[in-house]
Amino acid sequence: MPELKKCPLCGDTVEFEIDFPTFDGTGKTVKRIVPKRCACSLKKEEELKQQMELYSRKREVERLRSLSLIDAKAQNVTFESCEQTDGNARALKIATRYVAKFDDLKATGQGVMFYGDVGTGKSYIAAAIANELMAELHTVVMTSFPNILERALDFDSNSLDFASRAELLVIDDLGAERSTDFALEQMYKVIDDRYRSKRPIILTTNLSLDHMKKCTDIRYSRIFDRLFEMCYPVELTGLSWRKRSAVRQFDEMKKLLGELSLI
Repeated sequence: MPELKKCPLCGDTVEFEIDFPTFDGTGKTVKRIVPKRCACSLKKEEELKQQMELYSRKREVERLRSLSLIDAKAQNVTFESCEQTDGNARALKIATRYVAKFDDLKATGQGVMFYGDVGTGKSYIAAAIANELMAELHTVVMTSFPNILERALDFDSNSLDFASRAELLVIDDLGAERSTDFALEQMYKVIDDRYRSKRPIILTTNLSLDHMKKCTDIRYSRIFDRLFEMCYPVELTGLSWRKRSAVRQFDEMKKLLGELSLI
């Protein structure tokens, strides 16, 4: 029997010997040489497979990003670019840890609910979480219930797939939606679907924790109950960022006008 051929690149054999039946009724076999994949060929195939999976992953991340409502100001926000204050320091710390431990938290379907007054930076921190995770090629959608409702009104059975398929769903500004029976039913459906499939939610709301806990509207109370099972509540406090910005602009304008008056 001749020596088995080897790959000139990796030195692995590209043939192997088998006992092949003669099919003549005698039960005898003959030795045959058949080709096989060498180690470098298998490695190349695995690398190509990984590249294709990475490409497919990137496309899905970008597809879901395109469905998100992250505005221009928040598209590139990261934890590094977030300005820390006394009112948001704890929330930023928790958000950073959430991203760092996302694989573990995703496995149990655990999310975070950021709540507090208007303009305290809840949406900004939620967007930072979304951006940081998308940079790590996790699939994330940031949306709102009005947007979800708009899609539900298409009466397409797959219209809400984007809300259920993403590894993380970020829902901004709970409480700003229309409180019709249909709207609240769709809201509960999205939350409950993710609860049952153990897919986490990050939520922002201007509603107080006390309001959500003592809500007497059964349509909302069952939504809040489900969210409390899924999300760890984190409060943001302090002066509205919009007011901070207005004060800063006022001071800058005052200074500018003061300088102009000297001309």
